[in-house]
Amino acid sequence: MGKICIKGLEQPPIHRRKCIQIFPKSSRTMFPTSSTSSKKGSRVSRPNTPGYPSSSRDQVPELSDVQCYTCRRRHVKCDRILPHCAKCAKKGVPCLGYRKPLRWAEGVAVRGKLKGKTQPVVDSQALSVSQVVVEEQRSSLLAEAAHFGIHASDNCCAKVTTTDATFLELIRYHNNTMCSVTPRSRNSLITIPKIAAITPRIAQNLPRNLLNCILGNAAVHMALRHPGNSSVERLALEAKVSLFEGISSAFQQPHQQRPDILFTCTTLMFAMDIIENRGIRWSTHFRGALKLLASSGGMEHFASYYPHLKLQLARYSLCETMHFILSPRSIEEPRYASRNGLKAICFDPKVRESFFVASPLRLMRAAYDTEVCARTIAQSQDRPSAADVYTREWILADVLRFQPEEGTEDVRKTYFLGGEMTTIEAQSWNLVFGAWRGAIAIITLRHLFFGLPDPEIPANLSRSPTPTPPTSDATQSAFYHQSDDSYQSTNEATTSFSFDGEMEDYFGPEYLSTESQSGESIWSRGPSPLPSPRSTHDPINFDHWSRRFEIHNDAFAELSNSLFALSIVEDISYLRYALLPLVILALVSRPDSHERALCFSQFERFKQFMAYESAGPTPIGGSPLDFDIRWDLLDAYSAEMEQFRAQDLVYLEPELRDSAPEWNWLHMLKRINLKNCWPASSGQMHLELGTEAFAFNVLSACCTEECFEAFMQPLAAPSPASSAT
Repeated sequence: MGKICIKGLEQPPIHRRKCIQIFPKSSRTMFPTSSTSSKKGSRVSRPNTPGYPSSSRDQVPELSDVQCYTCRRRHVKCDRILPHCAKCAKKGVPCLGYRKPLRWAEGVAVRGKLKGKTQPVVDSQALSVSQVVVEEQRSSLLAEAAHFGIHASDNCCAKVTTTDATFLELIRYHNNTMCSVTPRSRNSLITIPKIAAITPRIAQNLPRNLLNCILGNAAVHMALRHPGNSSVERLALEAKVSLFEGISSAFQQPHQQRPDILFTCTTLMFAMDIIENRGIRWSTHFRGALKLLASSGGMEHFASYYPHLKLQLARYSLCETMHFILSPRSIEEPRYASRNGLKAICFDPKVRESFFVASPLRLMRAAYDTEVCARTIAQSQDRPSAADVYTREWILADVLRFQPEEGTEDVRKTYFLGGEMTTIEAQSWNLVFGAWRGAIAIITLRHLFFGLPDPEIPANLSRSPTPTPPTSDATQSAFYHQSDDSYQSTNEATTSFSFDGEMEDYFGPEYLSTESQSGESIWSRGPSPLPSPRSTHDPINFDHWSRRFEIHNDAFAELSNSLFALSIVEDISYLRYALLPLVILALVSRPDSHERALCFSQFERFKQFMAYESAGPTPIGGSPLDFDIRWDLLDAYSAEMEQFRAQDLVYLEPELRDSAPEWNWLHMLKRINLKNCWPASSGQMHLELGTEAFAFNVLSACCTEECFEAFMQPLAAPSPASSAT
C-alpha cells in the first residue's frame, strides 16, 4: 500500500458550551421520563418531530381467513393482513404466506401441486414486482421498435441459429469488448472474476433467456459507445425486444423456470439498467431478485443449491444490509437477507477472494440488528417496547466491544498471506476500522436512541444489581471512555431487567441457536437482532441511555479523528474502504465546521481519484459517483430540531458538542431525500470507476466459466443437510 506523508495535522478545536437556562413562554406537556430530575443524559426526547407525520390508521387492511405459516411455526398470533403478514415484516422475517408452503425432502417436494419436483420452484407471487416493470418496459420497447419495423415475432435473437449474422455480431462484441474489461483499480486487495467468452458450445447450450440477457447488455453497451449509429441502435433495440419478450414469457410460467436462471436474468437486467439508464430502475430489479430468493427458501438455502451464484448473493446480502443507512425505504420494505447469511455468504473464504467487505462482521451484524430494531420502533409509532429497549442496549454494547485491531487482523489473515503487513499499513487499516466503529455507533444511537421517548420500566420487568467487571487493559483504545468497563464478555450476564413472555414474542424461539466456537452466537435463518442467545431472565443495566450523548460525542470524535488522519495518508486507496463512514460524518456535521470542511475536501479528493482511475487503457464509462447531499435541507432540519428541543425544555445543557443536534436518523432521511448515494451503501466495491463499474462487477459475478457450466448442466438434488424442512 502507500506511504503516509508526514505533515502537521490540524485537529478541530473542541468547543464546550456552558449550561444555559431557557424559560419557555408557556408551559408545555412533557413526555414521561424515567426520572423526575432534569439533568444531563436524562432529558426527554420527542418522538414526533416536525415534518415527520405519524402513521395513519384510517385504512382498514384486508384480512386472510387463516394465519400465515411463518407465524404458525413461530407459535405467535398472526395479524392475517393481506398480501403479507405485517407481524413478519415487523420482525424482519420472510413471510411464507397463507398457502401451504412446499416441504423438501432430499430436494423433492413431498406435498402440494409440485409434489415430486427435484429442484426449487419459482413462486409466481415472487415475480409480481419485477413482472410489472418488465411488462412496462416491454410495451415501451415494442412501441419504439414498431417505428423501425421490428416486431416481436421476427426479432433477431428469439429463434436464431448460432450462424445468424446479427447474433454473431453481438457475440463478437461480448467476447472482444465486454470480456476485455476488468473493473480493477490500483492497490486492490481482491481479484475481480473475468467475464467468460461465449463459445459456440455455450451459445448452443446456454438457456435462451439467459443468453439474450447477456447479449442485451452487450448491445446496450455497444449503442452507448457508438451514439448516432442507426444500425447499432437498431441492433440494441432488437436485442432488448428479444430479451423482454423472453422474460415476459418466462414470468407467465414461473413453475417451469429454474430459479438460478431466472435470478440471474433479473440480475442481468439490473446491470443493463445501470449501463443504459444509470440505475433508474435498479431498485425494482434488485427487490425483485430478493423476493425471488425468499420464495426459494432464502439466501442461505439458495446458495447451498446454487453455489456458482454465491458471489452475486453476497453482493445482494451486503447491499440490502447496509442500504438502510442512506435510504428510509429499506425500513419500510420487507427484509430478505438473513443475519446468519452475512457470515455464511459474505465472509465465505472463496467469496472474499473477489469481494471485499469494508465493514467487519461484528459491525455489519450490528447494522443488520439496528435496522431490524428500528423497523419495529417505526411500526410502533416511535415508542420502543421493553424488548426494543433491551435489544438496542445489546446492539450498542456489541459495537462498543469492537476493536479496530480486530478488523486489521482479519485483513492481514485474509489478504496478506504472501507477505507481512507493514506498520504503516496496519496503522492505516486501524484508522479505517476506527472510522467504521464510530460511524456504526452513531447510526445505532441516532436510529434507536435519539428522537425517541425515555424508556419506561414495564410492570413485568424487575431490576437487579449488575456487578462491575474489571477495567479493560490500558493498551486498548480509550474510545467511549467507560464503555468497556461497563460490560463483561459475551458469555457473562450484563443485564439488569428480567423478561417474561415479551421477548419470546419479539424474536420467537426457533430463531435462536448456540454456537460452540469462540463463545460467539450463530443464528438460524430468521433475522433475530439480539447479539447473543442469552437467557431472557438475565439482568440488564440501562447505562447506555443515560450516557447516550457522551457515547455519541466520543463516537463522533473517533470518526472525525480517524478520517482526519486518513486524509494525510498519501495512498488515497484507503479512503475507498471508509467511504460510507465519510458520508455518515457529513450528515452529522455542523455547517462551517472542521468536520464539514473535511468531508468536502475528501469528496473532491475521491472524485479526482475516480477521474484518474477511469482513464486506463480500457476505460469503463458511466457517470461518476455523486455525493448529492442537500446541505440546505440537512442544515435547516438540524436548526429546526435544535429550536424544537430548546422550546420544550426548562433546563438545557447542549450535550452534543461538535456534531449536529439530537435528531432521529430515519426522520432525517425522510426529510432530506438523499439521491445518488445508493452504491456507497454497499460499502464493498471500488466505486472510483463510476456507475458502469458497478454493472461490470455484477456481470463478472454471474457470467463466469463456472456459472456457464452450471447453467448448462441439469441440477442435482441437494444433500439432506441443505434441504429446507
